[in-house]
Amino acid sequence: MRETLVWACVACLGAGCVRTLTASVHAPNPLSFHDPGQRTEVDYEMIIRIKDLKQPEGMVRGAGLGGYGPGSSAHAALSAGYLDPHYLPQQVALGFASTDEVRFEITLTDEWRELVHIQNYRVELRDDRGVLVRPDENWSSAESHRDYDTHYQAIKNFQNVRLGDGSVFAMWAPEDYYVYERIYRAHGTVVFRRPALLRPDTRSLTLTLTSKARRLRFTWVFDLPLEEARGPGIGTRL
Repeated sequence: MRETLVWACVACLGAGCVRTLTASVHAPNPLSFHDPGQRTEVDYEMIIRIKDLKQPEGMVRGAGLGGYGPGSSAHAALSAGYLDPHYLPQQVALGFASTDEVRFEITLTDEWRELVHIQNYRVELRDDRGVLVRPDENWSSAESHRDYDTHYQAIKNFQNVRLGDGSVFAMWAPEDYYVYERIYRAHGTVVFRRPALLRPDTRSLTLTLTSKARRLRFTWVFDLPLEEARGPGIGTRL
């Protein structure tokens, strides 16, 4: 049996800003699905979306409206509209669990290559009793990247003029921007093994990834009743 649960949160990191980013989700204890001695396949997924401050957002005119990046249409370059912000997802899924083993699938995305490989992080797992466990295994698989190279015009309110009758006239004009950015993504797997690592009465697990630049903290709170998790429409949550 595979149970799916998805949760996402959004964060914004400015230049030179180092902070802890957290996400949490409420879910049934994986051992509640059947015999605790058996392996349980689940898909308890969380995503921390870090806002990419280099990419355009808001009212723009240019390549962004035709599919931001290479290959945008000529028509889009002449049109204007609202462009949603771009995010760098940091994704972790609790893949399967048994009493003595827990496995996480991790996909990291960033403009800095060293921040997408789990070997560059200190990885820890802690339960609700404060028991700290180091990974027994961790490895990275395929790495990929995508290049963004485009020009766009942001439509900005550069001045407000108060008229004689007291009304305010807003003055707008395009401002040119050029963006070149390479975004890296890599997938990794982390395995924790320890006797009684996960118990039927375990109330939470917290996975922490710490690098020199940031700390990512994901917490699974096991307080969701099994009947609710199996109810209609519960399969995936955003």
